[in-house]
Amino acid sequence: MRWRVGSPKAVRNRPSARISPLGVSVTLSHYCPTASRLLFDAPDPLRIVEAPPAFPPSWPFEGLDARDSLPPLLRPGVLASWPALERWEEHAVAALADDACSPEEAVARLADDAERARTWQPERGGFEALFDEALAGSRAPSLALALDPLAAWDLVASTVSPGHPRPQRPASAAARPAGVAASEAQRAVRRWLAARAFASWLPLQGSGLRTTALGLAVALAVLRAEETRDAQSTATDEAARLEPAIRRADLLLVHLADPQALAARLAACEQVARDRVLASILRA
Repeated sequence: MRWRVGSPKAVRNRPSARISPLGVSVTLSHYCPTASRLLFDAPDPLRIVEAPPAFPPSWPFEGLDARDSLPPLLRPGVLASWPALERWEEHAVAALADDACSPEEAVARLADDAERARTWQPERGGFEALFDEALAGSRAPSLALALDPLAAWDLVASTVSPGHPRPQRPASAAARPAGVAASEAQRAVRRWLAARAFASWLPLQGSGLRTTALGLAVALAVLRAEETRDAQSTATDEAARLEPAIRRADLLLVHLADPQALAARLAACEQVARDRVLASILRA
C-alpha cells in the first residue's frame, strides 16, 4: 500500500483520508490548534510526504473509499485518470509552495492550468502527455477568480448538514486586516491551501478539473471572510491575527459543510463559459 500525507510534519489530529487505486492520501484539518501552528512554524519546505511514520499503513484509515470507482472526470462526460489526479495534486502543491506568488495569484494560475487541461480531445493524442504539457510552465493567469468573500462564505454555509450548528455570518468582508499581505502570512495561507488541495474529495465528488480548481478559490475566499472577524484585533503578531481565521475556515469547510452538497454546487461551473463560472456557483 502506498500512502502519502499533505503536511511536512506529523501532528496529533484526526486525518482526512482518500483511499483510491493510488493508495491512501491523508491531509489534516487545521481546526486543530497544533496543526494550525505548523502553518507558521514548520521548518520544512511545503511538500507531499511519502509514507510518513506517524501514519503507518496498519492504521485503520477512514474516509472516501474510491478503490472500486472510475477515475475522476476531466470535464463532464470525459474521464481523466488516476495518474492525472496524482499529477494535479503534485502540481498544485508545487504552485502553492512558490514564494513569488500571493495565495490569490497561485489559485488563479491553477485555475488557468485546469482550463488548459480540460480542453483535451482524443484526436489530439495521448491524454497523459498533453495533460503534463497543460500543467507545465509558468504563465500569468488570464482570469482572476475574484470571488466575493461573503458570497463564498454563504455558499459554503448553505451546505452545512442538518443538525450541525451554522456559524454566525461574518459582519463584513470589505477590508482585509492589516498584515495579511506580508510574506510570512502569505506563506501560511498557501500552506493551508495546499492542505485543502491534497487528498481532497472534490475531484471524485465534483464533475471535472474546473470544479477542483474552483474549490480552492472558494476556500481562499472563505478564509478572507473569516479574517474580517479579527480586523480590529490589537495583536501585533501576524500569526495571532491569521491563525484563528484559518481554524474557523477549516471548521466550516472541513467539519460542518456537507462535501457532496458543496461539490454539487461547485459542479455547476462545468457547464458554462469560463466568464460565467462565478455566476454559476453563486446562483441560488
